[in-house]
Amino acid sequence: MKDIADQYPELYRTDKSFLVNLDNVSGIDTANRRLIFPNGDQTDVATRRFHEVKTLAQKHLND
Repeated sequence: MKDIADQYPELYRTDKSFLVNLDNVSGIDTANRRLIFPNGDQTDVATRRFHEVKTLAQKHLND
């Protein structure tokens, strides 16, 4: 997983087994620590990474 993340810097590791393109995030569920995508899919974010992911995702949402 780390090799893929290194090859594609636009992807961010949200937990042990997921890489997410934050440009594709349409919302953040802070109560459940999840990212929401335009098609309705959701993915959990690791507790330790949530604050950083939330900050980065909000930055992408505001652009």
